[in-house]
Amino acid sequence: MLYFLRHAQSIANQSGIYAGGSLDSHLSEEGIQKFSDYVSTNTLKFDIIYVSELSRSIESGKLFANLQKEKINIISDARINELDFGKLTGHKYISFDTENIYKKFQIESKESFHSRVNSFYKELIKKDLADKNILIVGHSGVGKMLYTIVNSLPYERYNSYQRFDDYEVYLLQ
Repeated sequence: MLYFLRHAQSIANQSGIYAGGSLDSHLSEEGIQKFSDYVSTNTLKFDIIYVSELSRSIESGKLFANLQKEKINIISDARINELDFGKLTGHKYISFDTENIYKKFQIESKESFHSRVNSFYKELIKKDLADKNILIVGHSGVGKMLYTIVNSLPYERYNSYQRFDDYEVYLLQ
């Protein structure tokens, strides 16, 4: 089974700024506490945890593994780093969902984002993991793109399909 869990709240999230794939933001104290509270009530057990190469994902994955009190293999993969927000990185949140905003602020294209996340997913499903519970601890945009890929939906609208709330494990496949 394949599951997704959004990383705990980061300092950038707490501050309301875009971190994306190029600003490496650590977890906030509040995020660590709430994530720990959630994990301590979780009954699902995982064999493998995949994380991005960004601190907030790695720290959340390690926290999850440590709180489960079992040895879990954690694998980092840059292909599941969050969307690169280009010139919006480090700035306060604004609403964007039009192509001209992507171009204006040099945000990573939906095509590029889809391509790298899809590459990760295709490689993952080729592995003999049928009897394993796999957790991807990642970013909201990555979760939405994975949901789009798993359900064979048009990637151009990935941001409008599934919302991934904090501290909730979602079954993808």
